[in-house]
Amino acid sequence: MSVSITSAQRAALRAEVEAAALAEIERVGPEALNKNCVAKRFARRGASPATVYRWVDAMVKDGRAGQHLARKVRAAVAERAKRHPVPMDAAAHVAAEVMANLPVLVSPDDIAGCGGTISAIGQLQDCMHAARQVMKHARTTDGDVRMAKTLLTASEHLRRCLETTARLAEAMRSVAEVDRFHQAVMEEVAREAPAVTERILMRLGQATRALGA
Repeated sequence: MSVSITSAQRAALRAEVEAAALAEIERVGPEALNKNCVAKRFARRGASPATVYRWVDAMVKDGRAGQHLARKVRAAVAERAKRHPVPMDAAAHVAAEVMANLPVLVSPDDIAGCGGTISAIGQLQDCMHAARQVMKHARTTDGDVRMAKTLLTASEHLRRCLETTARLAEAMRSVAEVDRFHQAVMEEVAREAPAVTERILMRLGQATRALGA
């Protein structure tokens, strides 16, 4: 059922819609803006979803959304400069903040299993221990081969475990190197272009929130 409102009420409603859309754009970025979510907040308030979409589109197209984000960036730059007047301190702080806003990389110890978190390294060690036990069982007390097929199967299992361990170690080294690279890049960007750094921080935050939305 539609609601009849006056021109003044319609103008106030449009301002409210635009403020809600700006808040959502600030949260997730203009690309991830969901106009339907904004429209749902104003259902049966006197404007149809199509009208809300039109108001939001107009605000984005006329540049007000971009200007709003630019003002936020300038304010963030000024606030950070106030908190960290020494450029080197500000650069280190920004780099740490950027790293904190990056999506969390899953480490081998973060593999979830029944009953909680499983240590992948510990599980590999258990697998290798089991392979060695089977290999021992496949030999006589004198060390001669007693069950050739079982011994070869356990040996292959141990080889695969060692291969997996080597791949995990390499992956962990790569993650650490990427982290160091990101840190160095952001420290340099922060020294030379504080506004660019704040835009990167804002965009990372928007992307992270959009993924979690």
